[in-house]
Amino acid sequence: MRVSNISLDRSPGATTRIRLRADVEYDRGGTEEYWYDVPEADADALNRTGDPWLAALLPLAATLGENLSIPIAVDPVLKANAVQLLRIWKSWYPKLSVIEIEAEPDTPLRENPPNRVGAFFSSGVDSFFTLLRDREAAAPMERCGINDLITVFGFDIKLARPDAFARLADRHAAIADQLGKGYIDVATNIRETRWKETAWSELSHGAALASIGVALGNRYSAIYIPGSGGHRRLRPWGSHSVTDPLFSTRTTTIINDAVAYLRTDKLEMIAESQLALDNLRVCWESWSDTNCGECAKCLRTMLALDLFGVIDRCQTLPHHPDLLDRIAKMDCSYFVTYGELEDLRRIAKARGRQDMWHAIDTSMRRTKRRERIKSLLRLNRS
Repeated sequence: MRVSNISLDRSPGATTRIRLRADVEYDRGGTEEYWYDVPEADADALNRTGDPWLAALLPLAATLGENLSIPIAVDPVLKANAVQLLRIWKSWYPKLSVIEIEAEPDTPLRENPPNRVGAFFSSGVDSFFTLLRDREAAAPMERCGINDLITVFGFDIKLARPDAFARLADRHAAIADQLGKGYIDVATNIRETRWKETAWSELSHGAALASIGVALGNRYSAIYIPGSGGHRRLRPWGSHSVTDPLFSTRTTTIINDAVAYLRTDKLEMIAESQLALDNLRVCWESWSDTNCGECAKCLRTMLALDLFGVIDRCQTLPHHPDLLDRIAKMDCSYFVTYGELEDLRRIAKARGRQDMWHAIDTSMRRTKRRERIKSLLRLNRS
Protein backbone atom coordinates (compact mmCIF):
# COMPACT_ATOMS: atom_id res chain seq x y z
CA MET A 1 0.00 0.00 0.00
CA ARG A 2 1.49 3.31 -1.08
CA VAL A 3 0.43 6.90 -0.39
CA SER A 4 1.09 9.43 -3.15
CA ASN A 5 0.05 12.81 -4.58
CA ILE A 6 -0.53 14.42 -1.18
CA SER A 7 -1.85 17.94 -1.65
CA LEU A 8 -3.81 20.78 -0.07
CA ASP A 9 -6.43 22.29 -2.38
CA ARG A 10 -9.79 23.98 -2.40
CA SER A 11 -12.56 21.41 -1.97
CA PRO A 12 -14.37 20.56 -5.21
CA GLY A 13 -17.74 22.28 -5.30
CA ALA A 14 -17.14 24.10 -2.01
CA THR A 15 -15.66 27.59 -2.26
CA THR A 16 -15.27 27.98 1.51
CA ARG A 17 -13.54 24.68 2.38
CA ILE A 18 -10.01 23.32 2.02
CA ARG A 19 -9.17 19.66 1.33
CA LEU A 20 -6.15 17.68 2.47
CA ARG A 21 -6.01 14.72 0.10
CA ALA A 22 -3.88 11.79 -1.03
CA ASP A 23 -4.06 8.83 -3.37
CA VAL A 24 -3.74 5.35 -1.86
CA GLU A 25 -2.56 2.59 -4.17
CA TYR A 26 -3.16 -0.99 -3.05
CA ASP A 27 -0.72 -3.86 -3.66
CA ARG A 28 -3.51 -6.00 -5.07
CA GLY A 29 -4.56 -3.33 -7.54
CA GLY A 30 -6.60 -0.18 -7.53
CA THR A 31 -6.13 3.38 -6.32
CA GLU A 32 -8.50 5.50 -4.25
CA GLU A 33 -8.55 9.12 -3.12
CA TYR A 34 -8.70 9.78 0.63
CA TRP A 35 -9.47 13.25 1.93
CA TYR A 36 -10.22 15.51 4.89
CA ASP A 37 -12.13 18.79 4.44
CA VAL A 38 -12.11 21.74 6.86
CA PRO A 39 -13.52 25.28 6.63
CA GLU A 40 -11.13 27.66 4.89
CA ALA A 41 -10.76 29.64 8.12
CA ASP A 42 -9.25 26.53 9.75
CA ALA A 43 -6.88 25.56 6.94
CA ASP A 44 -3.85 26.67 8.96
CA ALA A 45 -4.55 23.81 11.39
CA LEU A 46 -3.84 21.14 8.76
CA ASN A 47 -0.69 19.08 9.15
CA ARG A 48 0.97 18.40 5.79
CA THR A 49 3.28 15.62 7.02
CA GLY A 50 2.65 11.90 6.68
CA ASP A 51 1.22 11.66 10.21
CA PRO A 52 -2.53 11.63 9.39
CA TRP A 53 -2.01 9.07 6.63
CA LEU A 54 -0.07 6.73 8.90
CA ALA A 55 -2.73 6.96 11.61
CA ALA A 56 -5.61 6.44 9.19
CA LEU A 57 -4.14 3.65 7.09
CA LEU A 58 -2.46 1.54 9.78
CA PRO A 59 -5.58 -0.56 10.60
CA LEU A 60 -6.29 -1.08 6.88
CA ALA A 61 -2.72 -2.16 6.15
CA ALA A 62 -2.88 -4.59 9.08
CA THR A 63 -6.23 -5.92 7.83
CA LEU A 64 -5.07 -6.39 4.22
CA GLY A 65 -1.58 -7.58 5.15
CA GLU A 66 0.06 -4.90 2.99
CA ASN A 67 3.16 -2.93 3.96
CA LEU A 68 2.61 0.82 4.18
CA SER A 69 4.75 3.29 2.22
CA ILE A 70 4.43 7.03 2.88
CA PRO A 71 6.72 9.27 0.77
CA ILE A 72 6.94 12.21 3.21
CA ALA A 73 8.08 12.78 6.77
CA VAL A 74 6.37 10.98 9.66
CA ASP A 75 6.81 11.93 13.29
CA PRO A 76 9.33 9.49 14.89
CA VAL A 77 7.22 9.05 18.04
CA LEU A 78 4.14 8.15 16.01
CA LYS A 79 6.12 5.78 13.81
CA ALA A 80 7.66 3.99 16.81
CA ASN A 81 4.25 3.80 18.50
CA ALA A 82 2.72 2.36 15.32
CA VAL A 83 4.93 -0.72 15.73
CA GLN A 84 3.55 -1.16 19.26
CA LEU A 85 -0.01 -0.68 17.99
CA LEU A 86 0.44 -3.42 15.42
CA ARG A 87 1.71 -5.83 18.07
CA ILE A 88 -1.20 -5.03 20.40
CA TRP A 89 -3.75 -5.45 17.58
CA LYS A 90 -2.12 -8.74 16.55
CA SER A 91 -2.42 -10.05 20.12
CA TRP A 92 -6.10 -9.05 20.19
CA TYR A 93 -6.96 -10.20 16.66
CA PRO A 94 -4.54 -12.90 15.42
CA LYS A 95 -5.75 -12.65 11.80
CA LEU A 96 -4.23 -9.15 11.48
CA SER A 97 -0.70 -8.66 10.16
CA VAL A 98 2.29 -6.87 11.66
CA ILE A 99 3.28 -4.94 8.54
CA GLU A 100 6.35 -2.87 7.68
CA ILE A 101 6.19 0.94 7.59
CA GLU A 102 8.34 2.95 5.18
CA ALA A 103 8.45 6.73 5.51
CA GLU A 104 10.81 9.64 4.96
CA PRO A 105 12.99 10.91 7.84
CA ASP A 106 11.25 13.34 10.14
CA THR A 107 11.59 17.11 9.87
CA PRO A 108 12.72 19.36 12.78
CA LEU A 109 10.16 20.49 15.32
CA ARG A 110 8.29 23.71 14.62
CA GLU A 111 9.51 26.83 16.39
CA ASN A 112 5.96 27.69 17.47
CA PRO A 113 4.32 24.46 18.70
CA PRO A 114 0.51 24.22 18.87
CA ASN A 115 -1.08 25.35 22.12
CA ARG A 116 -4.83 24.65 21.91
CA VAL A 117 -6.79 21.63 23.16
CA GLY A 118 -9.60 20.04 21.16
CA ALA A 119 -12.21 17.42 21.97
CA PHE A 120 -14.18 15.28 19.57
CA PHE A 121 -17.86 15.97 20.09
CA SER A 122 -20.84 14.00 18.80
CA SER A 123 -23.37 15.15 21.48
CA GLY A 124 -23.43 11.59 22.80
CA VAL A 125 -23.07 10.50 26.43
CA ASP A 126 -19.29 10.08 26.29
CA SER A 127 -18.62 13.37 24.51
CA PHE A 128 -20.95 15.40 26.75
CA PHE A 129 -19.21 13.91 29.79
CA THR A 130 -15.80 14.85 28.38
CA LEU A 131 -17.08 18.37 27.68
CA LEU A 132 -18.81 18.99 31.03
CA ARG A 133 -16.76 17.04 33.59
CA ASP A 134 -14.74 18.69 36.35
CA ARG A 135 -11.19 18.86 34.97
CA GLU A 136 -9.63 19.86 38.29
CA ALA A 137 -10.70 16.52 39.76
CA ALA A 138 -9.45 14.54 36.75
CA ALA A 139 -6.32 12.44 36.43
CA PRO A 140 -3.23 14.56 35.60
CA MET A 141 -3.26 13.64 31.91
CA GLU A 142 -6.94 14.65 31.69
CA ARG A 143 -6.73 18.12 33.28
CA CYS A 144 -6.22 20.15 30.11
CA GLY A 145 -9.05 22.61 29.58
CA ILE A 146 -10.91 22.27 26.27
CA ASN A 147 -10.67 25.17 23.81
CA ASP A 148 -12.48 23.70 20.77
CA LEU A 149 -15.10 21.10 19.91
CA ILE A 150 -14.47 18.98 16.81
CA THR A 151 -17.31 17.23 14.96
CA VAL A 152 -16.77 14.76 12.11
CA PHE A 153 -18.95 14.42 9.01
CA GLY A 154 -18.68 11.03 7.31
CA PHE A 155 -18.61 8.73 10.33
CA ASP A 156 -22.07 8.25 11.90
CA ILE A 157 -23.71 10.61 9.39
CA LYS A 158 -22.95 9.59 5.81
CA LEU A 159 -21.68 12.09 3.25
CA ALA A 160 -24.91 11.55 1.31
CA ARG A 161 -26.76 13.35 4.14
CA PRO A 162 -25.34 16.90 4.17
CA ASP A 163 -28.73 18.20 5.35
CA ALA A 164 -28.56 16.10 8.52
CA PHE A 165 -24.98 17.11 9.23
CA ALA A 166 -25.75 20.79 8.67
CA ARG A 167 -28.44 20.62 11.35
CA LEU A 168 -26.09 18.81 13.72
CA ALA A 169 -23.24 21.24 13.04
CA ASP A 170 -25.50 24.21 13.79
CA ARG A 171 -26.45 22.68 17.13
CA HIS A 172 -22.86 21.88 18.02
CA ALA A 173 -21.66 25.36 17.06
CA ALA A 174 -24.37 26.81 19.32
CA ILE A 175 -23.29 24.55 22.21
CA ALA A 176 -19.67 25.60 21.75
CA ASP A 177 -20.66 29.25 21.65
CA GLN A 178 -22.78 28.91 24.79
CA LEU A 179 -19.81 27.41 26.66
CA GLY A 180 -17.25 29.85 25.26
CA LYS A 181 -15.50 27.25 23.09
CA GLY A 182 -14.35 27.30 19.50
CA TYR A 183 -15.85 24.89 16.96
CA ILE A 184 -14.59 23.12 13.86
CA ASP A 185 -16.22 20.52 11.62
CA VAL A 186 -14.16 18.07 9.60
CA ALA A 187 -15.52 16.01 6.70
CA THR A 188 -13.80 12.86 5.47
CA ASN A 189 -14.51 10.09 2.98
CA ILE A 190 -12.42 7.34 4.56
CA ARG A 191 -15.46 5.22 5.49
CA GLU A 192 -16.48 5.24 1.82
CA THR A 193 -13.16 3.83 0.60
CA ARG A 194 -11.70 0.36 0.95
CA TRP A 195 -10.90 1.44 4.50
CA LYS A 196 -14.42 0.23 5.38
CA GLU A 197 -13.02 -3.33 5.24
CA THR A 198 -11.53 -2.69 8.68
CA ALA A 199 -13.61 -3.63 11.72
CA TRP A 200 -14.95 -0.20 12.72
CA SER A 201 -16.05 -1.00 16.28
CA GLU A 202 -13.45 -3.57 17.27
CA LEU A 203 -10.37 -2.10 15.56
CA SER A 204 -10.42 1.15 13.67
CA HIS A 205 -12.67 3.95 14.94
CA GLY A 206 -10.02 5.19 17.38
CA ALA A 207 -7.50 5.33 14.55
CA ALA A 208 -9.99 7.25 12.39
CA LEU A 209 -10.49 9.87 15.10
CA ALA A 210 -6.78 10.05 15.86
CA SER A 211 -5.98 10.58 12.18
CA ILE A 212 -8.16 13.68 12.26
CA GLY A 213 -6.52 14.76 15.50
CA VAL A 214 -3.04 14.65 14.02
CA ALA A 215 -4.32 16.09 10.72
CA LEU A 216 -5.18 19.17 12.81
CA GLY A 217 -1.80 18.96 14.52
CA ASN A 218 -0.70 22.47 13.57
CA ARG A 219 -3.31 23.80 16.02
CA TYR A 220 -3.69 21.28 18.84
CA SER A 221 -1.22 20.26 21.51
CA ALA A 222 -3.77 17.75 22.82
CA ILE A 223 -6.94 16.10 21.54
CA TYR A 224 -9.50 14.30 23.69
CA ILE A 225 -11.15 11.16 22.36
CA PRO A 226 -14.11 10.56 24.72
CA GLY A 227 -13.60 7.11 26.22
CA SER A 228 -16.28 4.54 25.40
CA GLY A 229 -15.39 1.84 27.93
CA GLY A 230 -15.32 1.98 31.71
CA HIS A 231 -12.45 0.58 33.75
CA ARG A 232 -14.38 -2.57 34.76
CA ARG A 233 -15.05 -3.61 31.18
CA LEU A 234 -11.85 -2.90 29.31
CA ARG A 235 -11.48 -5.35 26.44
CA PRO A 236 -10.11 -5.24 22.88
CA TRP A 237 -11.85 -2.35 21.18
CA GLY A 238 -11.25 0.18 18.41
CA SER A 239 -10.92 3.13 20.80
CA HIS A 240 -9.07 2.11 23.95
CA SER A 241 -7.15 3.73 26.79
CA VAL A 242 -4.08 1.67 25.80
CA THR A 243 -4.09 2.19 22.04
CA ASP A 244 -5.48 5.72 21.51
CA PRO A 245 -2.49 7.48 23.17
CA LEU A 246 -0.12 5.59 20.85
CA PHE A 247 -1.33 7.81 17.99
CA SER A 248 0.33 10.80 19.68
CA THR A 249 3.15 12.75 18.05
CA ARG A 250 5.87 14.87 19.65
CA THR A 251 3.59 17.90 19.51
CA THR A 252 0.03 16.51 19.64
CA THR A 253 -1.04 14.21 22.47
CA ILE A 254 -4.04 11.97 21.90
CA ILE A 255 -5.93 11.39 25.17
CA ASN A 256 -8.54 8.69 25.73
CA ASP A 257 -10.67 10.49 28.29
CA ALA A 258 -12.47 9.26 31.41
CA VAL A 259 -11.52 5.58 31.49
CA ALA A 260 -12.29 5.57 35.24
CA TYR A 261 -16.03 6.11 34.62
CA LEU A 262 -18.74 3.68 33.59
CA ARG A 263 -21.44 4.81 31.20
CA THR A 264 -23.93 4.92 34.07
CA ASP A 265 -21.58 7.27 35.95
CA LYS A 266 -21.54 9.55 32.93
CA LEU A 267 -25.30 9.43 32.47
CA GLU A 268 -25.85 10.32 36.12
CA MET A 269 -23.65 13.38 35.73
CA ILE A 270 -25.05 14.67 32.45
CA ALA A 271 -28.57 14.12 33.81
CA GLU A 272 -27.85 17.28 35.81
CA SER A 273 -27.23 19.32 32.63
CA GLN A 274 -30.23 20.67 30.76
CA LEU A 275 -27.88 21.58 27.91
CA ALA A 276 -27.04 17.89 27.52
CA LEU A 277 -30.66 16.77 27.87
CA ASP A 278 -31.72 19.26 25.19
CA ASN A 279 -29.13 17.99 22.70
CA LEU A 280 -28.32 14.36 23.58
CA ARG A 281 -27.74 12.19 20.49
CA VAL A 282 -26.78 8.58 21.20
CA CYS A 283 -28.09 6.72 18.14
CA TRP A 284 -25.88 5.57 15.27
CA GLU A 285 -28.51 3.34 13.64
CA SER A 286 -30.47 6.33 12.31
CA TRP A 287 -27.39 7.55 10.35
CA SER A 288 -28.77 11.02 10.94
CA ASP A 289 -28.75 13.90 13.42
CA THR A 290 -31.62 12.44 15.46
CA ASN A 291 -32.23 9.41 17.69
CA CYS A 292 -34.36 6.60 16.31
CA GLY A 293 -35.82 5.92 19.76
CA GLU A 294 -36.16 2.20 19.01
CA CYS A 295 -32.68 0.63 19.00
CA ALA A 296 -31.01 -0.94 22.03
CA LYS A 297 -28.75 2.06 22.59
CA CYS A 298 -31.67 4.50 22.57
CA LEU A 299 -33.73 2.24 24.86
CA ARG A 300 -31.03 1.72 27.46
CA THR A 301 -30.28 5.46 27.47
CA MET A 302 -33.95 6.21 28.07
CA LEU A 303 -33.97 3.62 30.85
CA ALA A 304 -31.04 5.35 32.55
CA LEU A 305 -32.62 8.78 32.24
CA ASP A 306 -35.83 7.36 33.73
CA LEU A 307 -33.84 5.83 36.58
CA PHE A 308 -32.15 9.18 37.28
CA GLY A 309 -35.52 10.96 37.15
CA VAL A 310 -34.96 13.20 34.11
CA ILE A 311 -36.56 11.36 31.17
CA ASP A 312 -39.33 14.00 30.99
CA ARG A 313 -36.71 16.74 30.62
CA CYS A 314 -34.91 15.09 27.69
CA GLN A 315 -35.93 16.75 24.43
CA THR A 316 -34.29 14.35 21.98
CA LEU A 317 -35.66 10.93 22.94
CA PRO A 318 -39.30 9.74 22.90
CA HIS A 319 -41.12 8.98 26.14
CA HIS A 320 -42.43 5.44 25.62
CA PRO A 321 -45.18 4.57 28.14
CA ASP A 322 -44.25 0.91 27.61
CA LEU A 323 -40.48 1.44 28.01
CA LEU A 324 -40.07 -1.31 30.61
CA ASP A 325 -41.95 -3.81 28.40
CA ARG A 326 -39.60 -2.91 25.55
CA ILE A 327 -36.59 -3.40 27.83
CA ALA A 328 -37.88 -6.79 28.98
CA LYS A 329 -38.11 -7.96 25.34
CA MET A 330 -34.78 -6.46 24.26
CA ASP A 331 -31.89 -8.65 23.13
CA CYS A 332 -28.93 -7.78 25.37
CA SER A 333 -26.45 -10.32 24.01
CA TYR A 334 -24.16 -7.55 22.73
CA PHE A 335 -21.55 -7.10 25.45
CA VAL A 336 -21.92 -3.30 25.65
CA THR A 337 -25.70 -3.56 26.12
CA TYR A 338 -25.38 -6.37 28.67
CA GLY A 339 -22.75 -4.52 30.69
CA GLU A 340 -24.74 -1.31 30.84
CA LEU A 341 -27.91 -3.15 31.82
CA GLU A 342 -25.99 -4.93 34.59
CA ASP A 343 -24.99 -1.57 36.03
CA LEU A 344 -28.51 -0.14 35.68
CA ARG A 345 -29.98 -3.23 37.37
CA ARG A 346 -27.65 -2.75 40.33
CA ILE A 347 -28.60 0.94 40.67
CA ALA A 348 -32.31 0.21 40.20
CA LYS A 349 -32.24 -2.39 42.97
CA ALA A 350 -30.40 0.00 45.31
CA ARG A 351 -32.97 2.72 44.62
CA GLY A 352 -35.98 0.50 45.11
CA ARG A 353 -37.04 0.48 41.44
CA GLN A 354 -38.23 -3.12 41.45
CA ASP A 355 -40.21 -2.60 38.23
CA MET A 356 -37.04 -1.58 36.40
CA TRP A 357 -34.94 -4.29 38.04
CA HIS A 358 -37.51 -6.90 36.98
CA ALA A 359 -37.60 -5.66 33.36
CA ILE A 360 -33.80 -5.80 33.08
CA ASP A 361 -33.67 -9.23 34.69
CA THR A 362 -36.31 -10.50 32.27
CA SER A 363 -34.30 -9.20 29.31
CA MET A 364 -31.18 -10.96 30.55
CA ARG A 365 -32.95 -14.27 31.18
CA ARG A 366 -34.66 -14.21 27.78
CA THR A 367 -31.39 -13.38 26.06
CA LYS A 368 -29.60 -16.27 27.80
CA ARG A 369 -32.35 -18.67 26.70
CA ARG A 370 -32.12 -17.44 23.09
CA GLU A 371 -28.33 -17.80 23.15
CA ARG A 372 -28.58 -21.38 24.45
CA ILE A 373 -31.04 -22.26 21.69
CA LYS A 374 -28.77 -20.68 19.05
CA SER A 375 -25.80 -22.66 20.40
CA LEU A 376 -27.76 -25.91 20.21
CA LEU A 377 -28.87 -25.18 16.64
CA ARG A 378 -25.27 -24.44 15.60
CA LEU A 379 -24.13 -27.65 17.29
CA ASN A 380 -26.79 -29.69 15.49
CA ARG A 381 -25.86 -28.18 12.11
CA SER A 382 -22.22 -29.06 12.62
